Amino acid sequence: MKSFIGKKMPLALMLFAFILISKPALASDTPPSGPVDGNLATRIIEDFGDRLLIIDVRNPEEYAQGHIPGAINIPVSEFPARLEEIPADRPVLLLCLAGKRSTLAFDTLMAQNRPKESGIWRVADIPEYHPDGSYSFRKPE
Repeated sequence: MKSFIGKKMPLALMLFAFILISKPALASDTPPSGPVDGNLATRIIEDFGDRLLIIDVRNPEEYAQGHIPGAINIPVSEFPARLEEIPADRPVLLLCLAGKRSTLAFDTLMAQNRPKESGIWRVADIPEYHPDGSYSFRKPE
């Protein structure tokens, strides 16, 4: 019995470490779920990379005029019917043009009792899309 435990324990520890690394929790300095300004939104996008699901809730015509690279378009009018497309275990960043539609989408997600540790944010600033494909945020007036 002792040799069995001695041989299998390192393997079990490596498996446990792999599980911890493969599903990282939010960093302690990550903002809590809720509205974030453009600076925090940019940091969230950079920190989470491909793990972050960016959802643009504007209508398809607005989305076609410019969007954050990698963002998917789920118009707020379709949002409740398309919730199954949003994995509960991924961090989500919602944005629109002025904040009203992303607030509706945010409230809808929060009402779904999604795990708070996955992270759900909505951008409170106004995104601006540039011809070169880049973007920035400005404060609402």
